[in-house]
Amino acid sequence: MTVLEPAGAAHAPRVQRADGSRISSITWRLFLGTIAAGALAASGWAAVPVGVVVAVGGLALLGLAVGVHAHRLDHALLWHVGRTRPWTLLGVGLAGVVVLDGALATSSTSHLTALLAPLALGAYGAMAVGTLVLIRGRAPGRTVDSLLTSAIVATSVGLPAWVLAIEPRVGHELTLFGALTTFAIPVFDILVLGLLARLMLLSEEHPPVYNYLLLAVGALLAVHCIAAIGALRGVAHPFAALSGPLILAYGLWAAAALHPSMAGLFEPVQKAARRLSTSQLAALAGTLLIGPALLTVRAEIGVAQGNASIIVGSVLLTALVMGRLTRFVQFREEVEQAASHDSLTSLPRRELFNERVAISMAAASQRDGKMAVMFIDVDRFKKINDSLGHAVGDEVIELVGQRLRHCVRHDDMVARMGGDEFTLLLHDIADQHDAAAVAAKVIEAFSEPLHVAGRRLFVTASVGVAAYPRDGADPATLLKNADAAMYLAKEKGRNNFQVYTAELNARASEWLDLENALHAAITEGQLLVYYQPKIHIETGRVVGVEALVRWQHPELGLLGPDKFIPVAEENGLIAPLGEWVLEESCRQAKAWRDSGYKDLSVAVNLSARQFQLQAMDDVVAAVLRRTGLPPHLLELELTESLALQGSESVRTTLAAISAFGVKCAVDDFGVGFSNFGYLGTLPIDKVKVDKSFVAQIGTDDDGSASALAIGVIALAKALHLDVVAEGVETRQHLEFLHTHGCDQIQGYLFSAPLPADTLETLLMLEMVSPGTGRLEPQQTRPPRARKRTAAAPQRRPRPAPSPAGSTRGR
Repeated sequence: MTVLEPAGAAHAPRVQRADGSRISSITWRLFLGTIAAGALAASGWAAVPVGVVVAVGGLALLGLAVGVHAHRLDHALLWHVGRTRPWTLLGVGLAGVVVLDGALATSSTSHLTALLAPLALGAYGAMAVGTLVLIRGRAPGRTVDSLLTSAIVATSVGLPAWVLAIEPRVGHELTLFGALTTFAIPVFDILVLGLLARLMLLSEEHPPVYNYLLLAVGALLAVHCIAAIGALRGVAHPFAALSGPLILAYGLWAAAALHPSMAGLFEPVQKAARRLSTSQLAALAGTLLIGPALLTVRAEIGVAQGNASIIVGSVLLTALVMGRLTRFVQFREEVEQAASHDSLTSLPRRELFNERVAISMAAASQRDGKMAVMFIDVDRFKKINDSLGHAVGDEVIELVGQRLRHCVRHDDMVARMGGDEFTLLLHDIADQHDAAAVAAKVIEAFSEPLHVAGRRLFVTASVGVAAYPRDGADPATLLKNADAAMYLAKEKGRNNFQVYTAELNARASEWLDLENALHAAITEGQLLVYYQPKIHIETGRVVGVEALVRWQHPELGLLGPDKFIPVAEENGLIAPLGEWVLEESCRQAKAWRDSGYKDLSVAVNLSARQFQLQAMDDVVAAVLRRTGLPPHLLELELTESLALQGSESVRTTLAAISAFGVKCAVDDFGVGFSNFGYLGTLPIDKVKVDKSFVAQIGTDDDGSASALAIGVIALAKALHLDVVAEGVETRQHLEFLHTHGCDQIQGYLFSAPLPADTLETLLMLEMVSPGTGRLEPQQTRPPRARKRTAAAPQRRPRPAPSPAGSTRGR
């Protein structure tokens, strides 16, 4: 590529060489000027000095070698793909042409040696192959098309020239061998020139090296055409006075090899759709008329000789045109296949699948039958991509496609919708039970591990089923309902299938309405924070609160977090929502501290999604700066799956937060499947016993149901962590937890979550009469049932447990 410095630069413009050095533009112009001057001077020679021609040809070959060597050194990474091979072939071809031209210059038309024909064939054959290698390197799959097109052009030009100009003189002015040699060389020039033109047309950018190559071959074509015309007119030495054009042609070869833009010939071009335009189709059709046109012309001029040449030429042209059209049809089929089928799995794409669903639905409607579609999503596929790389992920997708094909009948369809989503189309089923049986077969197909990259991977899938006509009267509705059923399968723990029901539509509509309204809720002050006290068992004092977000919906009333937190996590609103809850809680805790509650801490839940969307250490630091809350009074509650997943980024973030002085607690401990070994290596200060374990306390006679709570407390204590039990509702729970060393409790036994102003009344009472009417200090007397005071709110009906991952404290 040529790079010129700005016009106002202090130095003269320079051409950037491929090896990084700069060639002065003046030097380059002098080089081209020398070639032009030499060609002009040589044009005055009456005869061609063979030594001069060979010498200039040798210099062109030397320039070619130097240029290739320079580019090889600069582009070592491309050397393994055979970068120099095309230039080597072009150099061999050029050497052959130099020898051929020297031989023609020293021979008369009546004494052409029999060695010239094989020499011309070999020389031009090497040039053609070298150009085809360049074409293949830049645009794989285009070489055959280029060869066919160039051969059609050369034959279309050569056949009339042979029939009308050369063949009538065979046996008179020319021998048959002399006529063939005179005719073949310009035709070969046209063939190579056509290939170079095809190379240039591969891309929209045309570096200067194209111009030099085309001019070099064009000059050779001019020389050989002039010589052919001289031979037809009986000139004894047709190459006389052609020294100038020959020197110009060879000089342009050297310029092409030395020019820095030669490196651009090895850059791949963007694959574009190949098509035949109307003018190209007309031109191809016109070539088939050359034979009949020649017969007509010969008949008009009264020449009966040459019909055999016309027949042979017409057959050759027909074969070339048919080959070109065949290639075009094959390409169109490849394009259609690529457009309608996935390149990785060779499965149909979304568009083709939707088309077939519509056809199958129409057929089922006509015969009053049934059909079904399934949506399939590979569970936790992102973890495979993130941990093992996209190459392994692609192989997994390919193997999944193969397994799905074995789950359906031959006339059913498996398609890839994109990413890790697949669909199945089941034609002509008896009822939805047939579809459910296939769905069960799909789930079973994933019970065996996949063998990928030398390891075994256990992959599962979630499947949604929708059947026509029950679940949809049109393709879009049917697919939407199958997708909704698949998401239900995800919510039910993955690795299962769900059949669509009408309730899913209402649920999806409610979800969408909540998502739209949640945007306004964050900005319009519809969110509230409630606070649930945490009680120290030994003293009976309120030592902290947990912040729990609520949504005062203008139509639906007060909504708990289980109603809208999953929506926020899915659409990314959890980031601004969670940050608002964090800042509001810290602001309220700071206000309580200023009112005299010096040691009252506030706990705020964090979602795993927040760690994906934000740098949480920066968020926490900014909130503490804005609110002025001392860091030791802030406690962040993390879900067990987030805290113990072993992610390095999470560990780094937690370490940074802990360095501020902020406390961290693991929420819902024991309900997940995480590696507990990470618990001792993380900056965790507290463990919260999940309320499902607390609820089992005392529910059996042998105490086995209480063992889980005992185990969690024992593990936390062994790691020197404080223990908080949530969901404490009875005195039995309280006595049990105190006996086994639990530090703090929260639950309806003491108080439900309260608005800030209501909780402040309770805190005032706490300051006046600590422990009275709530919890007695446990070291002084055993717990017993007490009457509720006016300050302690009556126990409310226990809310339904929030779904896993809903981060109760949002």
